[in-house]
Amino acid sequence: MDVDERMIETAPRQPDVGRVFSSVRWVTLGQVVSQAVRLAVSIMLARLLTPSDYGLVTMASSFTAIGWLLATVGAAPAIVQRPTVSEGLLRSLATLGLVFGLALWLLLALGAGLIAGFFGEPAVRGVVIASAAIFPLASAGTVPEGLLQRDLRFGRMIAIDMVNLAVSSAGSVAMALHGYGVWSLVVPNLVGTGLRSLLLLLGTPWRPRLGFDAAEVKGVLGFSGSVLGVNVLQYFARNADSIVIGRRLGTLDLGIYEYAYRLYMYPLEVITLVLISVMFPTLAGMQNDRAAMGRAFLRANGAIALAAFPMMIGLAVVADPFVRVVLGEKWTAVIPLVQILAPLGAFSSLTATTGQVFLATGNAALRFGWAATYTSIIVASFVIGANWGIIGVASAYTIAMVPIGLVGFRLALGLVGLPMSALWATLWKTTVASAAMAAVVSGVQMALRAAGAGNLAILLTCVPSGAGLYIALVWVVRPEALPDLLRVLPPWLVPTALRIET
Repeated sequence: MDVDERMIETAPRQPDVGRVFSSVRWVTLGQVVSQAVRLAVSIMLARLLTPSDYGLVTMASSFTAIGWLLATVGAAPAIVQRPTVSEGLLRSLATLGLVFGLALWLLLALGAGLIAGFFGEPAVRGVVIASAAIFPLASAGTVPEGLLQRDLRFGRMIAIDMVNLAVSSAGSVAMALHGYGVWSLVVPNLVGTGLRSLLLLLGTPWRPRLGFDAAEVKGVLGFSGSVLGVNVLQYFARNADSIVIGRRLGTLDLGIYEYAYRLYMYPLEVITLVLISVMFPTLAGMQNDRAAMGRAFLRANGAIALAAFPMMIGLAVVADPFVRVVLGEKWTAVIPLVQILAPLGAFSSLTATTGQVFLATGNAALRFGWAATYTSIIVASFVIGANWGIIGVASAYTIAMVPIGLVGFRLALGLVGLPMSALWATLWKTTVASAAMAAVVSGVQMALRAAGAGNLAILLTCVPSGAGLYIALVWVVRPEALPDLLRVLPPWLVPTALRIET
């Protein structure tokens, strides 16, 4: 047994509560900073580039995104979920990732002309070829990323992601300012991904070596295969709208829809992914205590709702002045899409957590079966909705996602022995506070418009007043998730009275 094997083959451990909150704090800090930077860069790029530029990238990514999933071969989740991992397994996963990454790059490069022909957009060909180079670059970092997640070393991962963000953001803005158009969204992403994988490799004692151990791979094949299968299905669920819109409606409508979808995904990226990244290794350490797992699952969803509900419901209310002031008049077609998708974003920020329960309890096959069912429903909603344009796509997607999300929660809660009423008991105070805030802000906005106020004045009035009202309501009703959310914050930000409660 060599040094690496002694380091890696460790016994499973119960998650340390202090380390869990420390991890959440690190990931929260990273997400707050990164999403603030991403939002600022996104706004700058929206003013420098055109909706058609975004449409071209979205057309390419609707096909290249599946390669990202295949290139990682489900490595990181398998490393986190396994009670012990060996050097043979790590070498095998790293080798498979590299092989898949290179093969996918070649496959998509050869098929780029067909993809361009499918959309009727010749410019897509070059974007596909260049974008596909991300697969071998990303696959190099999957094994060390899994090792860092397994040990809850999220501080180190956040530092790496910050470097990646700085490089890719600066590169995108610089290229856009110099007139590189769509390539401003492609080239910096490749550079940043390669740098991230390099830093992940340097951030762990493990060093990659080529090799393949059939017995080790067989041991995780069922789990990794199910994870990979679900990821492929989720790819279709999340990209079928882009394929349908790009094919039937063109780059302009696709670019507009894509920007609205980015805003819809904001709470998932800013809030949910913070907890999901920590949830899986935490819940995996509770495999023999389903009651504790259920409590942790509810606490995570309560904390997500506390932040995501007011953010997205408030965005829906002020969508008109927000788009006109922040993005500019050329993006006004985004407004009705945001009004439809933003409330769904609040709901989806919760439903995205259910998969972690399936994985942590070892029910990856059940998760795959459920994913196959809801993916077919979602894809059908896109095809039907496209008959009424991008508004129809967004509306049909929303109608489909609500029952899908509720069934997903029912399945996940059943695995930890909890009824649906437990979820409502966790969320009702936050839901009421968010609804009350939205009603008041809507009234204020209508009054300001009647008085002849401009969009900037409306935005500067409604956003802080809505935030202040929501904070006051939360202070009064005290949702159960409030102590957990406060515990994530630095102690100097928490009032003394509340700090005692946590």
